[in-house]
Amino acid sequence: MRNKNVNKNSRLGPIMLKIDKKEYRELMLRMMKVRTFEEEVKRLYSEGVIHGTLHLCVGQEAADIGSTAVLKEQDYVFPTHRGHGICIGKGTDMKKMMAELLGRSTGTNLAAADPCISAISATGSSDPTV
Repeated sequence: MRNKNVNKNSRLGPIMLKIDKKEYRELMLRMMKVRTFEEEVKRLYSEGVIHGTLHLCVGQEAADIGSTAVLKEQDYVFPTHRGHGICIGKGTDMKKMMAELLGRSTGTNLAAADPCISAISATGSSDPTV
């Protein structure tokens, strides 16, 4: 019986995905957190509560959570566009992320991030998108 989790066309050779039910559930829950966060951000933006430019990652949850799932705690990420899912996947406090988007001093960057020129990073700093 052929294993459907093997990619035989990869230039790197066969890649076996080994995800147990517990890990699968955790990844799904993280993706759901990202979607819920993004939907709330969209709602607040449409009501005029969040100002500036907004780049949501709705529909990209699997890419964000999948890419951060293999990172170590000490690894850095530098999201610059549609980075909320990356930050959530890396473990950034979602309440602090929301506070940052709302311009509150309790945010990840103490309300210093400008959504037009920077992104909230998983390390709690503002990263220019230069």
